[in-house]
Amino acid sequence: MSLFTKNRSIFLILVSLTAILALTLIYNNRGYLSLKRLGQERNELEVVNKEYKEQNRLLMMKIDRIKNDLSYIEDEARKKLGLVRPDEQIFKLKNEPEPALSEKSSTNP
Repeated sequence: MSLFTKNRSIFLILVSLTAILALTLIYNNRGYLSLKRLGQERNELEVVNKEYKEQNRLLMMKIDRIKNDLSYIEDEARKKLGLVRPDEQIFKLKNEPEPALSEKSSTNP
């Protein structure tokens, strides 16, 4: 075997091993693409987590108001259950539609 053929064989083996190693690093379960996908999932989960933390904070404030604020409880009972105090009177007004423009102009001299 000549020196050129020997060097060429070694070169081809090294190129093949490098290509296999590169493909493995890119496409295996713990490779670059998987790492990139996991990073994106992590960012999405962080956004969702922030939203849940904000919802939690608002719910905790509402719980605190329910436990400690009697006027809040009264307002909620009035809105949701239609409760009134014994000395109160409720007036319900009917919404009558306004007359059309042509009717207004015909009634005015």
